[in-house]
Amino acid sequence: MGNNVEMRATFIAAGPHIRQGVALEPFRNVDVYPLVTTLLGLKAAASDGTCLVADQILKDRAGCSTK
Repeated sequence: MGNNVEMRATFIAAGPHIRQGVALEPFRNVDVYPLVTTLLGLKAAASDGTCLVADQILKDRAGCSTK
């Protein structure tokens, strides 16, 4: 991940499938894509994203896929 603090974004998530009180370390923006496709119940297309964010904040961690 880049070290330019000025290029970092704020990420806030809430909802019935999101665990409360979780604080994440900085992560790559591409790691949001697998989270969104998992929440929407969609099959993710190939991407550089990982399930890092989904695995940490989802109540039901099953179903995240990056393929």
